[in-house]
Amino acid sequence: MGMTEILITAAIDYAKKKGAEIVEAYPLRAEISKEFPFERYMGVLPTFERLGFKEVLSRSKRRPILRFFIEQQP
Repeated sequence: MGMTEILITAAIDYAKKKGAEIVEAYPLRAEISKEFPFERYMGVLPTFERLGFKEVLSRSKRRPILRFFIEQQP
């Protein structure tokens, strides 16, 4: 429990160190994950939302496109 959040936070930290401005993710919607638990490997939507990701587009009912906007500091 909690490993996904640790991995996402580490990915954000790594991206920030490399100068990235955005981290994009394609998690599974929570209600779909109950039907298709084997597809959870990319994470579920509530976890990403808790960490500050925002939905920017939804091309399917299963996987929204989320972005985390990294504030660059000089």
